[in-house]
Amino acid sequence: MQTTIEQSKPSVLSSAELYLELGLCVIPVAFRQKRPIIPWEPYQHTRPTHEAIRTWFGDHKFLNIGIVCGPVSDNVTILDFDKTDTYHRFFDTSTLESSTPVVRTARGVHVWLRSVEVVSSFRVLDLGLDVIGQGKFALAPPSVHPSGAVYEFVSEKREPMLVQSVSEAIQTRCLELDVKFPLNLERGQIEGPAAGLSRVEKHPLSEEAKNKIVAALVPFWNRGRRNTLTMYLLGTFVKRGIVQCDAQDVIQRICENAKDEEEQERLRQVEWHYRKPPSAIPRLKGLAGLREVLGS
Repeated sequence: MQTTIEQSKPSVLSSAELYLELGLCVIPVAFRQKRPIIPWEPYQHTRPTHEAIRTWFGDHKFLNIGIVCGPVSDNVTILDFDKTDTYHRFFDTSTLESSTPVVRTARGVHVWLRSVEVVSSFRVLDLGLDVIGQGKFALAPPSVHPSGAVYEFVSEKREPMLVQSVSEAIQTRCLELDVKFPLNLERGQIEGPAAGLSRVEKHPLSEEAKNKIVAALVPFWNRGRRNTLTMYLLGTFVKRGIVQCDAQDVIQRICENAKDEEEQERLRQVEWHYRKPPSAIPRLKGLAGLREVLGS
């Protein structure tokens, strides 16, 4: 049964120090939230010192812990399954849980792996699987979800298992399950029509920009508006060459903060917009559409 906030939990400081000893990059995250309390972009490239860990976590009983994925954590990649039944469908869990850290989250399961390759973040929509890679972070035990559920390891295993290629392993398993695998990993782009969008220069969104967008739109994210806002926001992102994983991240954050029960539908819109052929780009409303809706 999922532990709740009222139950005892391990020391956040000792957990953070353990993760650092395992070669993982740790950042402090607001309690019961998924928002870093520091500018965390530098820690996408550099691990904090033990002194920094003690400063962040030493005097704070209530903080969450974030693990930054990618090269800064020796290529740790976290597989985030929305539902436990999908996790059990994907893996032989009895073998897996004795081989690598597996974390019970509020709704699903996290699987920690290390890869020889650098893994970019992507989503396997049909499985409700987010692959959290370079430039992203995930909460780690004993963090507390906004719902009050505590992130917990399901076994004593703490050292992530090394896999030759996480991306190829996921792709192979998707083929076995007859599940659509969306990415061309050699090019790091969506397969199909969106590959033609390469003429639009690609840009990442900074964490600050993401936070500003989320804060600006959440108050307006209500029934009657949110579907249109999604389309116009994605139109803006596509026109400006914002990379798909960042667009997806913004939509997910908005849905979580606005308690949008149709989050999966919003994520399908992300994939649909980023698969549009180049000829469709001029017809995608962007900022003008957003202003129309917000001004109404």
